[in-house]
Amino acid sequence: MQRRAFTLVEAIVVIVLIGVIAGLAAPRLMRNDARRADVAIESLAGVLGVIAQREALGTLRMALVYDGLERTVSLERLELPTDDEGRLQGLSRRDNGQWKSDPLAQSVSLDPVRIDEVRVEGDRIDDDEEWRVEFVPGEPRPLIEMDLVANISGRERTWSLELLPYATEASQWITTNGRRRDKAALRSTDLDALNLSDVPW
Repeated sequence: MQRRAFTLVEAIVVIVLIGVIAGLAAPRLMRNDARRADVAIESLAGVLGVIAQREALGTLRMALVYDGLERTVSLERLELPTDDEGRLQGLSRRDNGQWKSDPLAQSVSLDPVRIDEVRVEGDRIDDDEEWRVEFVPGEPRPLIEMDLVANISGRERTWSLELLPYATEASQWITTNGRRRDKAALRSTDLDALNLSDVPW
């Protein structure tokens, strides 16, 4: 039995059909990447907001933890040892509690976003593989700034997230060409220290 090969016309029709299908699917895939990036940014801002609210209202020691291998950011809390009746036990230097994932804040997958830079009180965190920022009850919360990048359909999109020391939620905005906005207007100012306590504002 003789096998018949594709004719040139049939091959052209198949190529055209593949091109049409790819043309219809590509924009949808690009929109999907943009949507996933936006969700990752929103989720990360949500975790920072949880930190702000829990730190303002609670007495738990918390930590923002980045895992570079998994590309995730999570919130952990320090669980102190208790007895059978739930009372805190005396803490020694060796037994200072155990860090566990916070059940109220889910781990955030950053895919397709990557963290470009993290600054705590203006100091850059240089470790790209793993880092943690701890929040101690009774101590002022540090200023946290994050610059994030995603490559979507060949174009680089950049965002900035910021959690001010006394804010109850994180600020986020899309940056242009990696430019950061001026932070001077966002910081609190002690009018008494500037001898301006009598000046209306």
